[in-house]
Amino acid sequence: MADTWFVGRTNNPYMVASCSLVLPVYMLTIVISNIFGAGGGTLIARLIGKGEDDEASRVSAACIWMALGLGLAFSLMCFFVMTPLLIFLGASDNVLEYSRQYMFFVVVLGGIPAAVGVILFDLCNIVINRLSASYGDIELAAIGIVLKAERLPLNIGIGICLGMIPLLAYNYSSGNRKRMDEFFRFGRAVGLGIGITCVILYYVFAPVIMQAFIGDAETVRYGTMFLRARCFATPLMFLCFSMVHFTQAIGRGNASFWMAVIRQIVFNIQILFLFNRLFGVMGIVWTQIVADIFTVIVSYIIYAGIRKSEGWPAGL
Repeated sequence: MADTWFVGRTNNPYMVASCSLVLPVYMLTIVISNIFGAGGGTLIARLIGKGEDDEASRVSAACIWMALGLGLAFSLMCFFVMTPLLIFLGASDNVLEYSRQYMFFVVVLGGIPAAVGVILFDLCNIVINRLSASYGDIELAAIGIVLKAERLPLNIGIGICLGMIPLLAYNYSSGNRKRMDEFFRFGRAVGLGIGITCVILYYVFAPVIMQAFIGDAETVRYGTMFLRARCFATPLMFLCFSMVHFTQAIGRGNASFWMAVIRQIVFNIQILFLFNRLFGVMGIVWTQIVADIFTVIVSYIIYAGIRKSEGWPAGL
């Protein structure tokens, strides 16, 4: 197992498949920071916007301690149910031991979450892994690499959204709607620019990206097809994230919640099962762009309704 912890290119698809299986579990640890970080941060920004600095300080302290406690509890739980959890996620005999080692280090020893994620997004990745695993370890490894590669633009996009939240929340609470709209438009423009750039780069350099992760020719072949299909969803995913974070920023928690539910439960997961049955493994890959087209349409309908209810002029 000396090569298990080699970080970089490998010829072993089972190691890559194990990373794919563990990623959703790791993302579940960081979802706690989204609950208390993004959610709490939104409330803090609104309180500061109202001039309630003392209350904002108390909320900040409470968020930190609750995130620490829940993060530790989740890590301990993963340690005690590690093997059955990995089997449930789709680990075969070939990847189980690699998955156990990887999960121990990134989840159990990783401890407290330090990044962001969404629990329904993670649930969708679990479904993708389970469906992909039914086609074989090579396909699972390939799609796992693709999911990791697309995390770069997605994490940049989420970072932009999280950076917008306090600015949007503050200007909303202080009544400066014009400045709030300016921040929102600018953030979306930057995120879309990054997303479109990544579509071009990922489509052109898909084989090179795959070969940077693994030397197995069959995995590279599958991964190239998968990446070239999945990359088209990147700008749409950013639009979905931006709408969810906008509604969080202005205190519309219900709208934010339903956008997330609609995106993953109503569209993404349902289409995953449908396309898997109709088109096989490529159907799994193409699901994201189809689901996000529907989600963007619904999100903008909700967004237009919010602007109307607030008495704001219609606009993008």
